[in-house]
Amino acid sequence: MKTILMFLITASSLTAGAKFLESHYGKLRTSGHVHSCSFHNSTGGTLDMKYVVFTFAPQSGDSADYDVQERIDQVVEAGDTASASVREVRGRPLWCRFLAR
Repeated sequence: MKTILMFLITASSLTAGAKFLESHYGKLRTSGHVHSCSFHNSTGGTLDMKYVVFTFAPQSGDSADYDVQERIDQVVEAGDTASASVREVRGRPLWCRFLAR
């Protein structure tokens, strides 16, 4: 019973730490090893972007996909566009997403 209780407490604290960030997928473009992600805010409201996450497939194919996450602090008004870039040589880009509050 104590184990279950500790698990629930730990899980709830991790969830609270994430502050329920919303995920918004962006448009991915690649030039060489520089990968850019852009997102046009058509939600009708203001978004407080906190992170951009790029998901890559490894070149070798025998490993799992991996993420490269960059912290950004961009407030994106309705109708505006958020953008961010990373340099990554180890994998093939699959998609990107912005995490907003």
